[in-house]
Amino acid sequence: MIPVKDNWLHIKHEFLEACDNLNNNSFIDNRMTFRNLGLFKLLLDKKYNGLSGHPQDFLECILAIAEHDVTVAHEFAKIGSMPFLVQQFSEQTADLVYRDSPDEIIVKTNTEAPEYADWVIREDAGSYMLGRNYENFKPEHSVSFRDLLDPQHDNYILRLSWFQLYNRVLVCSHLGGLQRIINVAMQHNTHQGFIGIAAQELDAMRLVMHRNINHALLHLKHNEQIPMFDRTKYKLQASVVPGNVINCVSEFCYLSDEIESIVDQLEQLDLEHLIDEHHDGVNHLEQLKGNNSTDLFL
Repeated sequence: MIPVKDNWLHIKHEFLEACDNLNNNSFIDNRMTFRNLGLFKLLLDKKYNGLSGHPQDFLECILAIAEHDVTVAHEFAKIGSMPFLVQQFSEQTADLVYRDSPDEIIVKTNTEAPEYADWVIREDAGSYMLGRNYENFKPEHSVSFRDLLDPQHDNYILRLSWFQLYNRVLVCSHLGGLQRIINVAMQHNTHQGFIGIAAQELDAMRLVMHRNINHALLHLKHNEQIPMFDRTKYKLQASVVPGNVINCVSEFCYLSDEIESIVDQLEQLDLEHLIDEHHDGVNHLEQLKGNNSTDLFL
């Protein structure tokens, strides 16, 4: 499914141990643990003392965390993806943010930012604004969604459009949540048919997630444009993950309170633009035909 590399974070013993201990610690303690492990600088370039990690490694990390707590995984996924976005603002922006430390915490929110955030990204009229986490937020840098469709960077991985990564970040916790539900169901001697169908759905969605990233990066590595058909397909395939997971397991909530709780948590995760009703089926059909798109989340 994905290549095996000895330096990938999601297979390290310390990372797996931290996942196993998630439910024994507070959110603050878990945030510090995974920060120290490098999760929040995994997608940051080495020239800023980051780990120059691969998006597939990052998503597998989030999936593993979600097997234990989908809410924490969703928050960590968004925090951990921010270095990727900051580096697509501009090189000058990344130099400023990571000048003193590669461990700066950036939170994207239009509401009050948590105290632990060093920087805040706010959305406004099709743009992102970045500023320090002060009481009176003052944007210091901005980038439009349109510019993020075709980012320019020496590193071909960072030429992957922001939303090609973020669309997967928003739904990855659902895959880990489904794995957790399968694990719980197996402990209750659930009908093998349910477990088989759920496992098949999980494998299919996980495989598509990694395949799509590989295909997109292969185009970029060879200095090719990702076709509009593929970009639209990638987004649509990400957007159906939450519904597929809920439909797969909803009728089995009666098996245990834990499964019901996991499903409730999955339904409360904020999917942001992926549930935007303005981009309907007709619009997506036009995009799949290769026609000009007004959708900036590709």
